[in-house]
Amino acid sequence: MRNINLTKTERLILANQYRILAALYPDQAEGYKHRAEVLENGYTWFYGNVFQEIYDGLTPEECEYVTDVMVMYWRLQESNDELKTGRLDPKKLSFPGFDGNNETAFMGFARYLMEPPAVPSQHHGTIRRFLCELLPANQG
Repeated sequence: MRNINLTKTERLILANQYRILAALYPDQAEGYKHRAEVLENGYTWFYGNVFQEIYDGLTPEECEYVTDVMVMYWRLQESNDELKTGRLDPKKLSFPGFDGNNETAFMGFARYLMEPPAVPSQHHGTIRRFLCELLPANQG
């Protein structure tokens, strides 16, 4: 994991958040308390444990790639629906999803696109409709 630098203020805010989470979720309290202690004491060697669930993220180009792939499959399905020839196997036009082992960030972004806050409200209905049609149940 890359070097993570936090100010004392950032450490205090995050530690307090973990203390609150420990109080709210007693079954996970031990892990939250451990993270709070790491942050409170500045044990930088263990910051990787604190931030293990935080990914580096995608570039705008990678986000555009994910949406382009998803739109491509949606358009294939739309075209097939319009043709109604019956010669195409609809399963071949279904989006297979992104590989969780090799395209984890892409898979996560595709799932994020399915959530209401991901897309501005004026576009959300249209985008969510085609994404729901596009993604198999196990992806969305």
